[in-house]
Amino acid sequence: MTDARLNGKVAIVTGAARGIGEATARRLARDGARVVVGWAHSEQLAHALVADIRADGGDARAVQADNGDPDAIRALFADVEATEGGVDIVVANAGIGWDHPIAEFPLDEFRQLIEVNLVGTFVVLQEAARRIRDHGRIVTISSGHTRRISPGAGPLSATKAGIQELSFALALEVASRGVTVNVVRPNLIESTGITPEVREAIKDLIAAVPLGGLGQTTDVANTIAFLASDDARWITGTVIDVNGGL
Repeated sequence: MTDARLNGKVAIVTGAARGIGEATARRLARDGARVVVGWAHSEQLAHALVADIRADGGDARAVQADNGDPDAIRALFADVEATEGGVDIVVANAGIGWDHPIAEFPLDEFRQLIEVNLVGTFVVLQEAARRIRDHGRIVTISSGHTRRISPGAGPLSATKAGIQELSFALALEVASRGVTVNVVRPNLIESTGITPEVREAIKDLIAAVPLGGLGQTTDVANTIAFLASDDARWITGTVIDVNGGL
């Protein structure tokens, strides 16, 4: 069952095989967009997602695009432009992350974080700026750690803060075309990373959330879908926190 809000729109969602990306792909398709599911290492999950979307009456296909490979990202956008005629919505969701104290953080892992999260997202934004149609929508995904830092999260937060700054600059650069660029900043979202051990370790933080408990990936996806719609035409260059009021 689809909604007509995004009918005729073409959307790219990177890192869409699982988690927030998966929920976003489902929601945009439900709103009527033709969704291109970008995936890096989860081909089976990506194609299962496409099958689910189609079974639900939506329109989607999967394309491999590793956020750590600039050529693959460029090929993704070229493929969509050639096949679909253009792109209207870009959700730069793909990313990786580990938590280690700075003193113990391996330099090669920090470089990998920069390559995948920051350089990869830079290339996504660059291609989006060059190829997105007028009045398009670009949404990037940051992390609540950029607002409320915790031990071990410094390197990841540094890459996510960089994504925010790129987004703010791009919002100014494409505004004359009616294109908006916004950041969604999730925190304390239910995911496979929230193991029973992690849940126990952060139980006091979870208890401090004013709305209570953990958020769902659908809460983030719903915010992204709003920013992707015409209802958000006058919102750009800003951050929306999805964190239960933490």
